[in-house]
Amino acid sequence: MTLKQFLIIFVSINACFSRRIDFLNHLEENIIVSITGRDDFLLENNGFFKSIEVPKGNRTIYAKYAYCKINDCDEYVTKAQFKIGYIAKNLDLKYIDLRSGYNFYMEVKSSSEDCETSKTCREMLTVCPKSTMVLADKNLVACKNTKESYIKFLECDTAVTSDMNVVGNTQTCVNVQYYTITFGKKQI
Repeated sequence: MTLKQFLIIFVSINACFSRRIDFLNHLEENIIVSITGRDDFLLENNGFFKSIEVPKGNRTIYAKYAYCKINDCDEYVTKAQFKIGYIAKNLDLKYIDLRSGYNFYMEVKSSSEDCETSKTCREMLTVCPKSTMVLADKNLVACKNTKESYIKFLECDTAVTSDMNVVGNTQTCVNVQYYTITFGKKQI
């Protein structure tokens, strides 16, 4: 086997067991994106875009405001949960996870027409009870999902808000080439 043949096989196998994820930031602030098993990276504000390959396995993806240095900014976040290559290399599971809290709107679209878009249902910070607010430098940066705020989170029927609705809000995706994760809504 030549080196060229080996590289072609290696790239083909690797492509089958990973997914490209495109990240888009529509927020007015820069954010830090975290992915299980990878280094965090900066995603600049107002439409900045970045693509990376994510290998198969369980992956949690979330972001926080770059200026937010308190521990709560890593804890009470909107998360995208993935099982890439679940059971078969072309089968993925995904959902938006609000069980710990919410920090900003997130949407996950796939390249497959058969895979539903996962998203948070609305801007949850506008309805966050004062006792569950997370503040950093006097800025509201997140809302904790607690007994006091749970009813507001429960209204978001497109995301996982408790252990009881994981199954109902998990999407099964087949033959996905890439996902696009959008943070914040595009201002028109």
